[in-house]
Amino acid sequence: MAATKFTAIYVNNEGKIIEREIPAMNTYKIAEKFAIMLNDPEETKLVCVIETWKLYPKENEKTEKKDNICDTE
Repeated sequence: MAATKFTAIYVNNEGKIIEREIPAMNTYKIAEKFAIMLNDPEETKLVCVIETWKLYPKENEKTEKKDNICDTE
C-alpha cells in the first residue's frame, strides 16, 4: 500500500466535527494509530480516518456543469 496524507475526523461532546491532519505521509494502518494517539477520549470521539485528497478535491478539477444545449448564433 502506498503512503499518502490522511485526516482524522473527530466529534466532540457537543457534537461538533473536528478535522485533524495526520503528520507526514503514512499508510492507512499507521495513520489510524496516529489518530488514536492524538485522540483525547474525554473530549472527543474518533469517527474515521480518510485520505486527505478525498476531503479536498484537486483545485484544477472542473466542478461546473456544462449544458448539452447547442449555442445558436
